[in-house]
Amino acid sequence: MKEELFATRYTKYGHGIDVRATYERLPLQGFWTWVTGKSGNKNAPKSAKDTLLKPWQLFLQISWGYAVFVAAVLLGNKLLESDLHWGIKLALSIPMICMVVNRQRGLLHTFHYTIHGAGIANKRLAKFVCKWVLSMPILHTPWNNYMKLHVGEHHSVNTFCTDKDVDLQFMTSHGFYKGMSETEFWTKLVVAPFHPMRIYEHIKFRLEVNFVKTDKHEKNSRAIYWLLLLTGVYLSGYMTPFVVFYLLPILLVTQFSSWIQHVTEHLWFSENTKGLPKYIFYGSLSWGRFFGRPYPLNYTGWAFAWRVVKWGLAVVFIDIPLRVFSFMQDLPSHDFHHRNPGVNFWSIAPERAANEALVSRFGPMTETWSMTESFLILRDHLCRDESDPFDLITWYNTSKQHLEIKATREASAVEVEV
Repeated sequence: MKEELFATRYTKYGHGIDVRATYERLPLQGFWTWVTGKSGNKNAPKSAKDTLLKPWQLFLQISWGYAVFVAAVLLGNKLLESDLHWGIKLALSIPMICMVVNRQRGLLHTFHYTIHGAGIANKRLAKFVCKWVLSMPILHTPWNNYMKLHVGEHHSVNTFCTDKDVDLQFMTSHGFYKGMSETEFWTKLVVAPFHPMRIYEHIKFRLEVNFVKTDKHEKNSRAIYWLLLLTGVYLSGYMTPFVVFYLLPILLVTQFSSWIQHVTEHLWFSENTKGLPKYIFYGSLSWGRFFGRPYPLNYTGWAFAWRVVKWGLAVVFIDIPLRVFSFMQDLPSHDFHHRNPGVNFWSIAPERAANEALVSRFGPMTETWSMTESFLILRDHLCRDESDPFDLITWYNTSKQHLEIKATREASAVEVEV
């Protein structure tokens, strides 16, 4: 049952409302769920098991990614061989490369969910697909390595966002730390991923984790796979478009795509200095990162028309490009993935909506409605020592007695049933 105590919380930089609710009168609700990243689902929550994909659904998801890759190489070849001006070729290449990046990271996130057991029920098939279909073609971390680095250390309530978390180590390597100056923060935010050493480290990590620092059978199978693939591409005469429209996005452009969303993925370098319960603190380190601004409902005439035009331009030139290039699949609702990692990414947006305002050991859900808002949260935390953007400490301190009484009653009820 929904409780006001667990209502979704917002920051001082946001609109203070559920922006998605202002979209409810618009047609094509599925489209607006995709654009904003937030669902308007009002149904009861499902169990994680009920959200798993059938094998044919998983292969359908994967197939369109491969279709994008093949189409990009074939169309890219025609583009490179055409007599068009180089500027036109570049302009046409950008959206093609963006779509390849989208699907490469899409395969990565499909792998990510499948390894969490949130892909398909058949574990043997899931492991086969992860290795041969999802991981190998994009030079992603093999199963065993990823289980240790991501599932074992990043998701653990004991090591999440600590110096043992490889994702936090990534932020450290890019020069971020608690107490940095605001000038340093904004400079690093913009230029850090373009540093030649960071690019080198990214490529080095990809190659090492696939061909050096992994199990012998992974080294051998990946070496054979890539040898056969590169030989086939070379003999077919498509090596140049393959490098430009497939390898370049994997090894370079994907890094910038990931950077945009990674820096705001969690409240990095946080410490539980205020004594929040372990799981509430864990929940406070992530938030929903949605796209949009309130649809202008309470206007008429020219005032309404002008605001709709501004709103529409922002959707086309801000929300959709960010969604395609950096926040594909589940990433706007990534906070809910940390609360319930067994929910499949096809269902995570509606399940997050279904769980809003329900009692949770992780505390109430939190969300932002622009990249700027998320950047300001991180700026305040790292530079100004303002580390409670959703005022959860006050929420807990004022709600503690109620929560303790409720927990005691529930425990008593269980004892009576037993």
